[in-house]
Amino acid sequence: MDSADIKLISIPCNAPGVRVALLDTEPLARRELETLRARYLSDGEQVEWATLTHPARQIEWLAARVCLKQMLVRDGLLTDPRLCELRKDSRGRPWLASADGGRLSALDVSISHQGHWACACVAVGADARVGVDIETISPRLLNVAEMFVTERDWPPLTSGPEKGVTILWTLKEAASKAIGLGIGVDLSNVICRALGRDRHEVRVDAHRALLTGWHFPYDELIIAVTLMLHGPDARGVSSVQHTCL
Repeated sequence: MDSADIKLISIPCNAPGVRVALLDTEPLARRELETLRARYLSDGEQVEWATLTHPARQIEWLAARVCLKQMLVRDGLLTDPRLCELRKDSRGRPWLASADGGRLSALDVSISHQGHWACACVAVGADARVGVDIETISPRLLNVAEMFVTERDWPPLTSGPEKGVTILWTLKEAASKAIGLGIGVDLSNVICRALGRDRHEVRVDAHRALLTGWHFPYDELIIAVTLMLHGPDARGVSSVQHTCL
């Protein structure tokens, strides 16, 4: 399978300097995984791949990296997918490293999986931190809504509509990923307020963090992106020059 055969679905995002893409994993036949590994994975990622044994986990792990790297190639931020690799810090937050181990500090990334979908998000700018989450709209989250929906969220969801609860869940998960809170964070401490039809303010008081969020419906999914800026360019993602890898 050539990179031209990878059909990314671009998600239109109004966040400055942020790109989001989806990849449907269903067309990725098992026989094509070896080709994708050779085309997209660095030597270090090949080693990590060898530790994965469950077939479903192999596909979602690989698909997220293919989605991310193909988006970087498409947007002119990367020439060869094998020249960078996705690593994770001690809390599981991903970051991009060049093949020689150096951090690509001008690009911040986030990934998510749901069902047969893989999603990747990249923010261009050294002062940006981004998080992305995807979730299927279903009654499942209604059963645990009291664990993350609070009276401080706006608009209130007193009737617990499936779509509204899914939007809140994905926004709060995306904010947690942007900050790097790790698994098991109490999402009731993440507060969302709608600023428009698809734009939100997301606040995490315990970490003095204020993020801007967006949500996008696609098929049966809700996709949420949160962006946190810091440093001298906190009003917008700074314009930076990139060396194409």
